[in-house]
Amino acid sequence: MKRRILFGIGVVSLLLFQSCALTNSIKTINYVPNVKVENKLSGTKSLSLEELKDGRGYDNPKIIFYKKNLYNQQMAGAYTVEKPLAEIVRQGLLKGLEDKGVTLINTQSNFTLKGTIQKVDYEVISGFFSGDIITNIVVKFELVNNETKKIEWMDIITGKDKVRGAHFDKFISLSIDNLSKQLIENQSFIEALKN
Repeated sequence: MKRRILFGIGVVSLLLFQSCALTNSIKTINYVPNVKVENKLSGTKSLSLEELKDGRGYDNPKIIFYKKNLYNQQMAGAYTVEKPLAEIVRQGLLKGLEDKGVTLINTQSNFTLKGTIQKVDYEVISGFFSGDIITNIVVKFELVNNETKKIEWMDIITGKDKVRGAHFDKFISLSIDNLSKQLIENQSFIEALKN
């Protein structure tokens, strides 16, 4: 009898958990960039940062990623944020570049930095009492010389961070901060800006 009751509770719990994975959940992250900058630059050529493109093929630009079930399979439900994810990521990149000392202007700049979000994903590593969430944000960057129209630098950079527990606002924010840090510490990117 106890086995049937436990089995019934398990099935009901699993069905409830699965149904949550079928609906969208709107999360407010109120992202405030917090990039730790070392070795500030001076004397770089001017740069403008284009609006980021979202190359993931989703109909809704506010989707961060789709939910997964217990078997790590993608479900129909998604986590969404208050505004398009590309805008939030761009906000972090602008702050990182500014804090690094890069000369940012909107028009008549020497270079234009273009970016396309390729992938945003997460992995849950379960522990006995709690788990870690590892988030990846993958962006393809191109630095275009506005005079010659040639691509001076190109790379794919992954922002990644790990948070204990399900603090949604933290693990997205930390991954964006890490992406910014990876960009502003990329030596070939910095050298291209100086030339």
